[in-house]
Amino acid sequence: MIQRIAFGVCALLTLLPLSARAQDIDDLDEGVALETPFESGIEPNVWELGIQIGYIDFTSRLFGAKGIIVDLENAQDAIFADMEITGDSSFQPLIRINRSIGTHLELVNSIGFAIGDFNQQIIGPQEKWKSRDSSNTLTDLELQRGSYFMWRNEHGLTYYPRGRGRVQPFLTAGAGWNNFSIDSPYLAGSAGAFAFSYGGGLRIVADDLFSVTFEIRNYQTDIQFVPSDKYKVIPNLSADGQISFPTAALEDVDNMSDAEIEAIIDRLDLREDLGFGVNDTGADMRARITADGSELPRRLPREIESFEKESYSSIWFSFGFVAAF
Repeated sequence: MIQRIAFGVCALLTLLPLSARAQDIDDLDEGVALETPFESGIEPNVWELGIQIGYIDFTSRLFGAKGIIVDLENAQDAIFADMEITGDSSFQPLIRINRSIGTHLELVNSIGFAIGDFNQQIIGPQEKWKSRDSSNTLTDLELQRGSYFMWRNEHGLTYYPRGRGRVQPFLTAGAGWNNFSIDSPYLAGSAGAFAFSYGGGLRIVADDLFSVTFEIRNYQTDIQFVPSDKYKVIPNLSADGQISFPTAALEDVDNMSDAEIEAIIDRLDLREDLGFGVNDTGADMRARITADGSELPRRLPREIESFEKESYSSIWFSFGFVAAF
C-alpha cells in the first residue's frame, strides 16, 4: 500500500511541470493568434502625414495688359505697349494630412507654396505718347525681372483601385484656394481665387508605417489682379518735388469727361508744358486738344481700373513620403 502511494506521488510530481509547460504553450499560441500580421496595402482608418516635393510648370503667362505704360523718363517720354509677364518653373513643396477610409479611399488636406522668377516682355510695338521724336526707347536691359510667390491650400480625395498590395496606383482630385503675389509695380498686393486640381500617381508601400509616392497633378485657377495706383514716381516738371505716374493706358479724350481730362493734366503736372493756363478748365483743354491742326496729344494716360482675369493651367511633378500614425 505504501509503495502504491509513493508511486502516485512521484507520478503527480512528474506531471505537474508538464502541465505547466503545456499551459505556457497554450498562452503563447493564444498571444500569437491575437497578433495580426502586416498585409501590404492601404491601412484602413488611419491618419497619415505626407511631404510632397516637386516642380510646377509656370513657364506660361502670369499677367498681361494691352497698351499699358512700359517705360518712363518723364511725362513727355512715356512709352506704351502690350506687355506680359511670364514665369519660370518653380520649386513647390506640400505638406499633407490624410485620413484613410477603408483600403480604397483617402481624405487629403494639403498646404504648400511655390516661388520663382518672372520676365517682363513687350509683345507689341512701342508707342511714344507725347513726344514722337523722343530719344527714349525701351531696351531689353530695362525690362523688368522679378519674383513671384504662390501659396495654396486644398481639400480632396484619393482613390486606390487595388487597395491591397505593395504597389498602389491612384487617382486624385481636390479643390481649394490659390494666392499669387507678383513683385511688379503694375500690381497692388496679392490676388487669390478658387482653384481645383486632378491627377494620378503611384504609391509604393514599404511597411505598415512608410510609403513612397510619385505624382503628376494639373492645377486650374482664374485670378484677377488689382492695378497699382502708380507705376512710377518721377521728378516734378515745374517744381522742386515729385509726381506719381499712374498705371495707365492711353485713351482718346472723346471717351473722357472734362473733369477726367483736367485731373490727368494736373496729376502729371502738364499745364505749363502743354500750354494751358492756371484757369483753364477741362472743357478748355478738350477744345484745344481736339481743334483742327492741334499738335497736342489727343490721347491721355487714363488710370487702369481693373485687369482681365488670368487663367492658369500648370502641371506639377513630385515625389514624397507618407507616414502613418
